[in-house]
Amino acid sequence: MKKSTLKILIACILIVATSISFAVVHYVGINKLSAYFSAMMFSSDFKDKIPLSTKNYDLLDDNEKKAYICIFNNIEKHPEYIKIPNLSQSEFNSVYFAVKNDNPDMLCFSDSCNMITFLSSCFLQMHYDYPEDICIEMSETLDAKVNSIIDGIDVSDDYSTELAIHDYIVKNCTYTENAENASNAYGCLIDGEAVCSGYSRATMLLLNKAGIESVLVGGTGITSDNEVISHMWNIVWIDGSPYHLDVTWDDPGNANNTISHIFFNVTTEQISTDHKDISSAVECTATDANFFVKENTIYYEYNKTVLHDIMNNLCTNINNGVNYSEFIFVDSDAYNSAVDSIINNSKIGSDMYKIIEYVAENAKNEVDISHINFVQESEKNYIRLMFDEI
Repeated sequence: MKKSTLKILIACILIVATSISFAVVHYVGINKLSAYFSAMMFSSDFKDKIPLSTKNYDLLDDNEKKAYICIFNNIEKHPEYIKIPNLSQSEFNSVYFAVKNDNPDMLCFSDSCNMITFLSSCFLQMHYDYPEDICIEMSETLDAKVNSIIDGIDVSDDYSTELAIHDYIVKNCTYTENAENASNAYGCLIDGEAVCSGYSRATMLLLNKAGIESVLVGGTGITSDNEVISHMWNIVWIDGSPYHLDVTWDDPGNANNTISHIFFNVTTEQISTDHKDISSAVECTATDANFFVKENTIYYEYNKTVLHDIMNNLCTNINNGVNYSEFIFVDSDAYNSAVDSIINNSKIGSDMYKIIEYVAENAKNEVDISHINFVQESEKNYIRLMFDEI
């Protein structure tokens, strides 16, 4: 039998970013792989560039790191096969996950590939979402957009930069499940349509490009209907401390052009009320960079002084072109007192009317004071007050 027609039966394992799906069997021509069978030394260094983050890379052992480097150094060339050190199925799963989640700017490879083992050699048979030329064009478009966004942020500290990135994404992206690039940063920043993985990859990309360390976090989310869904968000380091950041769940669907900050720099304890099975072992305990702490809109009680502060903050926002104000209470007693006084009491002379009168007298920008809109999150002790723009 001629060598060129010899077929070798090889078991190929289909592996996705977070789990092994199933095993299939392929026939692969030995002549197609023969060029890869020669002995080679695996590099321990990155060649032309380095990963955007090395948080996942750093958790790998030495052999897994070599496999990571092989993939990272070659993936943009769109090879059909990449030779890597021998790995078990679980080891490869960890490596593939690490490459994908350290590099949200990489658009060229899909969420699955075949791992092929032959004797003492191990290969990846790659699958790509787009041809090489289209992938290069998309990558250049994404890179230019990222640079443009970062250049447009005119602040000096990390907290303000993070806030600007968070608000930009919420304003310019819509949660869309069936969009073509919904799960990556391109879909979020170029198409303006994404799911949680697209939101969080775009967030990580922008933050890290701005010099702010961040990583992706996987887990499950519990919706307001008690539905458990797969979910992805970020951990970000501000002034040396880690915080959870969920931009997706801070997007209220652009209702009344509002932006929520409920999940902006929260602790592990706070986010664990509706985020479960958290993949990261990083424990977030700091509160200094929490949005409501930084903006002085977290209250320990509800009284006349707090009411005046809420009214003043709302007017300041309106005069700055923002037609709403959001605030939070540290416990349910203070929150319930505010709800009863502001939202549930609609009698003339109540706190609701005091807020409307104060805005009418002090707001320079015009808003419709004929009615006031409320958003309540009882589990978060959160209230948002909104006026319609004129």
